[in-house]
Amino acid sequence: MKSNRTALLLLLATIPGCFNPALAFDKQRKGFILGFSAGFGGSSYVYKVKDTDYKSNRTDQFGTQTDFRIGYAPMNQLEIYYSNKVSWWLSPSNDKKILHMTGLTSAAGKYFFNPEGPSAFVSGGLGLAVWMTPLEADTDVLYGFGFFAGGGYEILPRLEISGDLVWGAPGKKYNSVRRNYSAITVQITVGWTFY
Repeated sequence: MKSNRTALLLLLATIPGCFNPALAFDKQRKGFILGFSAGFGGSSYVYKVKDTDYKSNRTDQFGTQTDFRIGYAPMNQLEIYYSNKVSWWLSPSNDKKILHMTGLTSAAGKYFFNPEGPSAFVSGGLGLAVWMTPLEADTDVLYGFGFFAGGGYEILPRLEISGDLVWGAPGKKYNSVRRNYSAITVQITVGWTFY
């Protein structure tokens, strides 16, 4: 697990060197992009045990939403990037609150309707859905398939408001029986993209 994180960090550290620095952050969408968004939203999920009738009641949680993006725009209307969308919330457990995260790490794309801002856009991606309690010892990280679809509006160059629907089914086999969460998250975020 640690070697996977190290390899990912090395890959992310080398990506900026692949692009000509003179083309980076030149107020044109075309070229290297780096972005971050934050906002609010909610996740709704159920817990299921495969090949049985067990299914939990649907639970709704509201919390902070984040999105990190890094990639390349081959033209001013299209961005292709790595995205990491995460929903964070606290839930009570015994005498304390536990931080939960459900997220989606994906290959994604964004299409702008105008080559220069302001402009509306649509976005989407496919990837790996994750469920975890990162600050708790002896807990499992659950993985599965996920995707997102959304859209928004670039108000000013680099500044955007977006709404996304994120779905994922992270899970794990315990004693040869697959157990998983089916989570739907609605994210409303404000973001800044360097280009």
